[in-house]
Amino acid sequence: MIKQNLQPSDVILIRIRERPAFYAQVRAIVPDVRKGWYRATLKSQFGEFQWILEDVHLFLGQTWTFQGIPYRIERIGRGRKRIRGKASVIPLKRIK
Repeated sequence: MIKQNLQPSDVILIRIRERPAFYAQVRAIVPDVRKGWYRATLKSQFGEFQWILEDVHLFLGQTWTFQGIPYRIERIGRGRKRIRGKASVIPLKRIK
């Protein structure tokens, strides 16, 4: 298992039955009330949803089952952080 270090804005691949199923972007990862579990808010083409997963499933990419079907998260790439900077104003001039 490879440590994934998932962070908000990362792009992940959801594998179902070890086949690529869909891509999603990590929106947030917050600890759950149970120790070692996390609430991961994900956004995909299907909408935004939340999964509650153990740390080994989320951060180590270990397979888990849901209704007997194996799932796995695989990090594809780092998302871009928004850079906030000063905006410049360009004056408009009338052309005669």
